[in-house]
Amino acid sequence: MIEDREFHFKELFFKIHSLILEILPDINYSFYFKDGGMIYGARQFGYDGWGVLALAAYRNWVSLMFMRGTQLKDPEGVLEGTGKKMRQIKLRSPEELSELKNKLEKLIKEALTLMDP
Repeated sequence: MIEDREFHFKELFFKIHSLILEILPDINYSFYFKDGGMIYGARQFGYDGWGVLALAAYRNWVSLMFMRGTQLKDPEGVLEGTGKKMRQIKLRSPEELSELKNKLEKLIKEALTLMDP
């Protein structure tokens, strides 16, 4: 049972990754081995160089993190978090991803406009 759930979140991780690349086909990305996540649009690791988005799989969800999430328009209130800059969306199923796809697309496109050159 646990193995099925782990596979489910790995599959969800890659579905979200594919969606990001569909929306932003030219964005650079890299796998961050320390935490096992994907970083999008990063020019460096460290202070204020984290780029646009990050994606990480956890035990019970996959987080899509917006590095400058506090600056995003979020009228539906789908973003979570209390940090100075970052906000995230926790996705728990492919169905939830499908339901939020249009909102995610808008947030991802807007997040790209906030990226430093």
